[in-house]
Amino acid sequence: MTEQINLEKIEKELKPFVADYLVKKLHIDEQTVQKANVKPFLVRPEEQSWDDLANINEWNAKSDKAARFGNFTVNPDTITLHWEDITQDRVVIERLPKYFFGSGENVGIAKGAVTVADVAKFIVENYGSNYYIPGIEYLKYLQESKANWFKDKVGGIFNRMQSGDTSAVKDGFVTYAFFGSVIYGKSGKSDIYTQHIPCWTALNKDITLGGLPWMDEHDRFVLIKK
Repeated sequence: MTEQINLEKIEKELKPFVADYLVKKLHIDEQTVQKANVKPFLVRPEEQSWDDLANINEWNAKSDKAARFGNFTVNPDTITLHWEDITQDRVVIERLPKYFFGSGENVGIAKGAVTVADVAKFIVENYGSNYYIPGIEYLKYLQESKANWFKDKVGGIFNRMQSGDTSAVKDGFVTYAFFGSVIYGKSGKSDIYTQHIPCWTALNKDITLGGLPWMDEHDRFVLIKK
């Protein structure tokens, strides 16, 4: 039996985390965030309007953009998962194939870095059938977990770079993206409204600005085996 989804409970659990993200990572003042409509909406990744992320000017032309400031989506297929029961072997960290960036024999969707919208479509098409695509709720769990192998993995690259290990640089300024959620924000104090994929970066062991216009070959995305 599918577990019933309680949006009020989800809002209570995730609202402070998302509000903190808006203040600390998007540099929006607390008073503005307090007025924002920080609340969750159930949207599966395959149902997201990914083209909005690729066309920020068109998004800013929409009449409802200000009203959606603070909204965030959660994947109904993952929000009811019990994360403590998800074993490490089910967590898959993938990176885009090299041909995706136009190198090698095959030319992918774009040359060089690619937009997160293109990445999202690729993930849904190639992984959606056999993997769950987690979002902000799993990132929150990983951040708050005390015995956290994922945190150790992210921090390991950071510590290697700090110690001067040049091989760690090859591992990246690595961003781990959680495509199960989209956060509707804005750029600081401006009137430019933006959308963000929640991420974790290897360089500061913290959440980083997730609405990147592109991803490169060092970046990863997080999946869960069904």
